[in-house]
Amino acid sequence: QLRERFVDAGDQKSIQEADRLLDLVGHILELAKIEATPGFAMQRISLSDIVQSTTGLFEDSFVDKGINLEVSADIPDSEIFCSRPLIESAVSNLLSNAFKYAPAGSKATIDLARDHQHLVLSIQDEGPGVPDTDIGALARRGRSSEADGNGFGLRHVQSVAIRHGARFVLENTSPGLKAALIFRQGYLEKRGERTGQ
Repeated sequence: QLRERFVDAGDQKSIQEADRLLDLVGHILELAKIEATPGFAMQRISLSDIVQSTTGLFEDSFVDKGINLEVSADIPDSEIFCSRPLIESAVSNLLSNAFKYAPAGSKATIDLARDHQHLVLSIQDEGPGVPDTDIGALARRGRSSEADGNGFGLRHVQSVAIRHGARFVLENTSPGLKAALIFRQGYLEKRGERTGQ
């Protein structure tokens, strides 16, 4: 209702601030839901399939912006015990960030590789990177209207990673940012998680 009043008044600055706050609240509620829910429908799913299907949703957008999207995710035995919607949301979030910050004419890469008992999914762009690779610091910084982005998207990815016994790391690559999800195969199964819990 308040936003509608700003629209009626033609107050563009207040409209932008209202939109930013609505987006912030939405992210907070999404994170709370992930962190508070005791269980998800877990099953063995190919991480390669998830990456390829999710990437397919973004390919046209990358082409339209003039970003060369390189995908290397077809590896055998890439199954993880996971909630598919949550993993898809994390991958989508990282792809969306790469699309948002990668400049036209640059390259973005998506790579899925095996490192001993781990599967490493990395998404790298050639954008400006981040001022701090600590995700908590990025989220705190995003609470000011001057911040470019709010960091809550990355907090969402981190929450999904934690739910799956995975690690989420950021690295400035000059230029660009590399975001990596590191899954330990069989982690949740060994801890006794079961489908539907």
